[in-house]
Amino acid sequence: MLRLYDARTGQVSDITPARPGRLVLRVDTVADLRGRLLADLVRRFSERQRLRVFAYTDGPVEVLNIRPGTEETSVRVDLSVGEVSSPSVRTLEVGGTAALPGPGEVAARGLDPLALRLAVLRCHYRETLDVSWDELAEADADLAGWRARVADWSRAPGRPMSAGYVAEAEAALCDDLDLPQVLRILDQLAADPVVPAGAKFESFAHLDLFLALDLVRDIGN
Repeated sequence: MLRLYDARTGQVSDITPARPGRLVLRVDTVADLRGRLLADLVRRFSERQRLRVFAYTDGPVEVLNIRPGTEETSVRVDLSVGEVSSPSVRTLEVGGTAALPGPGEVAARGLDPLALRLAVLRCHYRETLDVSWDELAEADADLAGWRARVADWSRAPGRPMSAGYVAEAEAALCDDLDLPQVLRILDQLAADPVVPAGAKFESFAHLDLFLALDLVRDIGN
């Protein structure tokens, strides 16, 4: 079960949909790119928890793997991302965010637009975010390095996922979407000499279903 900070109570608590098995998520039109990315992460994780998710957004950002929402808005909202619109609607508030470059600006600098997604994930959503171009360049290099290792690991004999690392990462996701911790766990897994390459591949591919960083992009290249 996903547990998120509730600004109304000041506590981290379970997200409890009004209807079992169904989560209705709304991204307010005032939400910036960071808010839409946060909503995308909530949706991805909730779907992996076998919830049917209805997400209302003001448009996808496909180059950042932010998927489009649905159009109909006549049902009760379980979780809203952005400004508090009603005390009866649980709202996920995003920390202060300095102006972010658009994906086009990032690409124009010769960087992968998903470096922007990674740079945002490295800061917990309730903390202040101010991404520099140096940090984006570092994220771009880290993406390239991870993809190269995943492509290399994919050629190794198949092994099951590393249960310990994956469970730890999923627990961090459950606990108020602690993405910075998930990324640290990935670094630890990549450097662990005991875990077989095939298990590292399966673990990275599985966790990328949540992160959406296209970590398997270079397989076969």
